[in-house]
Amino acid sequence: MRTRWATLVAVAVLASAMIAPGTASASTTEAIADTGGMTLLTLGVGGSPLDITVTLDEIGHITEVAVGDADRISGEGDHRVRFSHEDDGTRISVQAKNHKLAADVKAADLADVVGTHEWRAPLFGSTEDTVVSFEVVDNGGYPELVVHKVLSAAEFVVGEVDNETEEGEAESSVKIVFTQDGSTMTLKIQVSMDSDDDDEDSSVKLRIVLRGKDVQNRRGEAIDDLMGKHTWDGHLCDGSVVAITYNISDSGDVTVVEGTGEYEIKDMPHGFVAEFDGSKVKLTIELKETQDGEWDLKVRSKSTDKCNPSDDRDRGNDGDADDDDESEQPGRRDKDKKNKDDDEDEEDDD
Repeated sequence: MRTRWATLVAVAVLASAMIAPGTASASTTEAIADTGGMTLLTLGVGGSPLDITVTLDEIGHITEVAVGDADRISGEGDHRVRFSHEDDGTRISVQAKNHKLAADVKAADLADVVGTHEWRAPLFGSTEDTVVSFEVVDNGGYPELVVHKVLSAAEFVVGEVDNETEEGEAESSVKIVFTQDGSTMTLKIQVSMDSDDDDEDSSVKLRIVLRGKDVQNRRGEAIDDLMGKHTWDGHLCDGSVVAITYNISDSGDVTVVEGTGEYEIKDMPHGFVAEFDGSKVKLTIELKETQDGEWDLKVRSKSTDKCNPSDDRDRGNDGDADDDDESEQPGRRDKDKKNKDDDEDEEDDD
């Protein structure tokens, strides 16, 4: 029988001054790539700190995963890097693809992940890190999450902690939703335990997933707050920078002013679509007036989503090609086997 309970999160919030980008810098592209990566400071076996740093390139591919000073694994532009930490056997898996940046830390026992951890990454193009401090506690032999602190220049909402148990299996998870200037990113923290797992090295897993689509929704705005020049910028798969500058008039007309790269503009009744030659990069701008006289601006882009040659070939249930060979050698990436990702919560954040 499955038991579910929800725990209200005790949060001590330290929020810095709001740093919202101005109208002229309303760029929504490459939400994950723009972070440049993330850092997870967690506990290793025996309570020793385990500092995992993920570095991304300008189109969101993994360039390096560093675990403390011991292991520095080159990503070589991959979407997925997996290896075992030499010092304590902890298995680490990092994925960066499309609108998702994730890290899994697998260990043998609940005691290996109990304690306070910290996640940090710059969001929405900020130069300052958003920081989340959380704790995994042992609640009668089952893991439970507590969020202690969130520090961010963006607005955020911390959800309730969702706990589930069923015949030796347990899971605790929480979502934090960050918003800024109409864009949204969601951080999900999850710890799960399976005491009946035949693979004793993966009975406990701490999972961190950051999602951010290239979509900006500014709703219920006055035209005076939207009028003027806006610039969207992104990348082609070869790393080339592309951009479109457009203008919103006081009557709500949207016109293209200039751009970089080779592109074609297709006008729509409430905006336009820009498609860049020889690529899958596409930008859609829509501006509509509501019945009460306010305006809704929607900016959608697809730029670096399809930059891996395997993206249209091997797909799991969330569109990700993945490898799941559990026989990695210490400090080595595993490229031998592919199957679908185990990200069962993909639909929750779409």
